[in-house]
Amino acid sequence: MCVPTVGEDAIRDFLEAWSPYWQRDRGCPFVVHVFVHEDSPRKTFDPETQPQLRLNHTAQGDIERELGPKEWIIPRGTGACRSFPMYLAWKSGCEYIVTLDHDCYPQPGEGERFLQKHLESFKRDRWFRTIAGDDPRGIPYERLGQLAVRLNHGLWSEVPDLDGPTSLVRMREARSVVLRSGHEVVPPGMAFPLCAMNVCYHRSIVPAA
Repeated sequence: MCVPTVGEDAIRDFLEAWSPYWQRDRGCPFVVHVFVHEDSPRKTFDPETQPQLRLNHTAQGDIERELGPKEWIIPRGTGACRSFPMYLAWKSGCEYIVTLDHDCYPQPGEGERFLQKHLESFKRDRWFRTIAGDDPRGIPYERLGQLAVRLNHGLWSEVPDLDGPTSLVRMREARSVVLRSGHEVVPPGMAFPLCAMNVCYHRSIVPAA
């Protein structure tokens, strides 16, 4: 779990909200390592306040110590600084790497399923269904194959990710926006806009991120 942040209060509230769902002694089926990166010259957060988590805490000064003359590749003053904790998670051998913004909190009753839902998206067979809930005629009963999913892009409840001009218009002319339900696979060769606020990467594509 990789989280960019700007200060102590923000990351403390984030960890207090999520930590109950990431502890093995509370039933979490995954080994969760949390990489917190403060986008500031020095650290303000005390990781000892969260002793129940496997927590790696960095700030801007750690980038140069870790990367030396290649430190320029990590942006400062932007959410893209999450590239540094993602690199550290990749380097430590994590198979799946989730990024969350520090103001993303678990939905009531959904926190314990958050990681599971992300990882389920990587287990897709190679067959497209034209019927929801049933297999249409022609789908084989076995040997369905495995689709090489490498990234799962999460969305936000009741918050459409609109561009600036559209958002300004909607402030004057409010109307509901319907998010696409369920999971869909973006075909090879098709582009789509991705916000890194809630994304799960397979480690094999982290260098591309």
